[in-house]
Amino acid sequence: MGSSSDTPATARRYLTAGTAATEAASTDVIQMGEILSADPRRTIRGFVPDKKFDVPAPMLAFDGPYEDDEDRLNKVKKYWRVHDKERMLREAHYKELLDAEVQAAERRKADENTQALEKAKEEAAAWEKEKEKEKEKVLETAAWNKKKTIELEKDSEAGPSGVNKGKTREVPKTPRKVTPKKSLTEVWLGSEGEEDEEKLQCVYCMKKKITCVPQAGKKVCVTCGWRKMKCEFFDKSTFQWASELHGRSSNSCRPVGSPCDLTPHSSLCFSAVSLLTILSIHSQPQSV
Repeated sequence: MGSSSDTPATARRYLTAGTAATEAASTDVIQMGEILSADPRRTIRGFVPDKKFDVPAPMLAFDGPYEDDEDRLNKVKKYWRVHDKERMLREAHYKELLDAEVQAAERRKADENTQALEKAKEEAAAWEKEKEKEKEKVLETAAWNKKKTIELEKDSEAGPSGVNKGKTREVPKTPRKVTPKKSLTEVWLGSEGEEDEEKLQCVYCMKKKITCVPQAGKKVCVTCGWRKMKCEFFDKSTFQWASELHGRSSNSCRPVGSPCDLTPHSSLCFSAVSLLTILSIHSQPQSV
């Protein structure tokens, strides 16, 4: 049973089928690729037979000495037919690739346009939402202010003994009035007598009986500064203290030089009188 398949008839049948397949492969070229020139499968530049018939292709020889003219013409026609078919396949393949590239570019451009449109729509929607939020905030603020004003009006109408007695009224704070500081040269209000009494005077100006004009921020008056001399301001409180002390002790004291009846007041009386005498001497006019 196994040896019947290896008969000469079967081998002859397989050989005939292989020859027919080789001829069909050489005529019906359906695949394009880069084949080396030394490869026996190479037929025409860039084409090989189908993979199903991967066998050496028959070579065309035009210089056979024992061939007829008709056979030679048939071989030439067969060659050019294969050449034209290869060219048509190459052109069809190139056109297919070109169409695919064009379609891919158009599809890519359409996708980019749709993405840009969607992004613009999203941005517009986000902008609208932000506007709505701002409007809501403005409305809420206005409503809150209105409610606050109504509550304040109710509080003012009700008063401290009204319905809202427990609530403290919110009174706006008035700004504190800032009074500028008076300088030393500023004229004080009041009568002329009080003005003369409260003015500071230095010893030199009292001696010369001239008006003492103090300078702001300096320890000398105008006259002493012009004469470049030391300015000693006269303290009137000492004068008043001395006069009051003399007035209290004059009832129990004798004239200067005579002993007092009251021993405790004698020293006070003498010191007060001596101080008044010194001050009166300084206050007398002197010739310049």
